[in-house]
Amino acid sequence: MLALAVVLLAAPAGAWQQYRTSKGQPMHWAAADLAAGVTWTVDEAGMPGDGIGAGEIVSLAQAALTSWQALQCSPCSNGEPPPGCAPATCDARAIGLSFVSAGLAEASPIGLSCIEERDGGCVEYQPNGNQLTFVHDAAQWPFGALVVAMTLLSAEPATGRLADADIAFNNAGFSFCAATCDGGQAHLPTVLLHETGHLIGLDHSLAAEAIMHTSNEILTGGVDGLSEDDRAGACAIYADVATLQTCVLAPTTTGPTAADGGCGVGRMRPAAARGSRRASPADP
Repeated sequence: MLALAVVLLAAPAGAWQQYRTSKGQPMHWAAADLAAGVTWTVDEAGMPGDGIGAGEIVSLAQAALTSWQALQCSPCSNGEPPPGCAPATCDARAIGLSFVSAGLAEASPIGLSCIEERDGGCVEYQPNGNQLTFVHDAAQWPFGALVVAMTLLSAEPATGRLADADIAFNNAGFSFCAATCDGGQAHLPTVLLHETGHLIGLDHSLAAEAIMHTSNEILTGGVDGLSEDDRAGACAIYADVATLQTCVLAPTTTGPTAADGGCGVGRMRPAAARGSRRASPADP
């Protein structure tokens, strides 16, 4: 989330934070989902009042996601390879994130779709696709007038496995720019870089230089790319994905293999086709 507020805090080492479910599990995209490519769409309405078409927003969002996907990380803790993996596994490599644009689509409900109601409330939800969407009517914006953008994450409470992610933009209360901003406009490329950090599971950081901080500098484009703290957070969450994809097996005739989890990456339980329960929406 980005809002018109500045919180000044001392930044400890490792100031990045990760979203957690109602059961305390860290939110993340599962290795199997990333291997297949997590798809996303852009609301075809775009931001016509600001002269920013949906096609241009696709390109800007892809650039933001590419910044995260291009990170090079070592999958080893303290320089030590996981059991069964050779030291070469610790070489820095691509983080293993894979998000694939599916182009433009009609706007879908923000968050999960309700598929079963009972006693006046929803008892069962279903993912409806990951989307960047734009709200042009203030009456339809539920997150507060000072909130510029909001990312809603839905995950399995017991595992933290993400099932759905939406980024909503308050185009009713704020004007956006794609390049040079006029006074009062929000810099869309930088806001996208911040919100896509939420999309991969990162909460707000306490490091003032981080793109995941809540500084108003992000709104105006004053933050230049990802910081070391942003990189550390993303790498900590997804280092095991890189290990799973690239583990170099140590020479042995008895050691475990990548196929049976020898690289320290547990098997992930497949998400149910229906009935994913909505965790408390992450407050980006």
